Amino acid sequence: EIRVVWFMACFRFKLWWIAQRMGDKGGDVPRETQFLLVESKAADAGGEDDAWYYVVFLPLVEGAFRGSLQGGAGDALELCVESGDAETRAASFERAHFADAAESDPFAAVAGAVAAARSCLRTFRLRTEKRLPGIVDCFGWCTWDAFYRDVTQDGVQAGLRSLVAGGAPPKFVIIDDGWQSVATDDDAATAADGSVLLLQQQRDAVPGDLAGRRGERPRDGGDGLDHGVGSCPRALLRRAARVPRRRRTAVVWASEDFLPRDPVSHTIHVASTAYNSVFLGEFMLPDWDMFHSLHPAAEYHGSARAISGGPIYVRLFN
Repeated sequence: EIRVVWFMACFRFKLWWIAQRMGDKGGDVPRETQFLLVESKAADAGGEDDAWYYVVFLPLVEGAFRGSLQGGAGDALELCVESGDAETRAASFERAHFADAAESDPFAAVAGAVAAARSCLRTFRLRTEKRLPGIVDCFGWCTWDAFYRDVTQDGVQAGLRSLVAGGAPPKFVIIDDGWQSVATDDDAATAADGSVLLLQQQRDAVPGDLAGRRGERPRDGGDGLDHGVGSCPRALLRRAARVPRRRRTAVVWASEDFLPRDPVSHTIHVASTAYNSVFLGEFMLPDWDMFHSLHPAAEYHGSARAISGGPIYVRLFN
């Protein structure tokens, strides 16, 4: 039972995305919570400011079952364990849930809990144990809003020329959805400029992953990108049997899409990504998504990404 405490939960609110919610009662914890950080105070602490401490709750994967947290009757905190298959059942579980790290520093609590889970499960690696791809320190361009699914070689090359002419040459290009209809495995993997790293979004193979042409890792020798929040380390969020264990993936898309035509979405987007990063940042470097450089909220989004530590890339060209 959780009472007279504050919590921050990261929960799955869509098939692919997680967002945060705050509350002070167990009943407020949303369904499909993947991460729960609780702030509480010792019963005998009185009014001492340094008596606050933080505890982390992590639902795990055990065998064919995945766990999630949710609020219950009487402000109870419930663990929901499911297989997704009516024929796959179990009567008891030994490690479907993990709670750890009563610390006075919330960031230390999160780091300690994830590190302890990693030592126990041995199914994933921490971000500090991975090598980041070189593109996280470069400016890039994503083709999505320029072409949507009508991607052409001429269009991509025209976009690169436009960005170069505007004084913002990209060092990497993400060829988003639509390339499947114009590229085949027999096509030569050539870039319009030898200094530009071309990436293609592999939505049909492992949904959300980014890799080089024909599924190769990026040619800078990095660990690759993971553009699906549903693709957290397999020990913590099981999406599908073919999703690989994230032992090498070093960058993760930490938010829902940037929505240029929804003015209400911008503060929600930045806030959700920041809170999600508290959790996801222990596994991979959070990517705050692309944005429009010519937009009423461009400076707001650009500033947020500049301090995020993740890659910075835009969608449109003129």
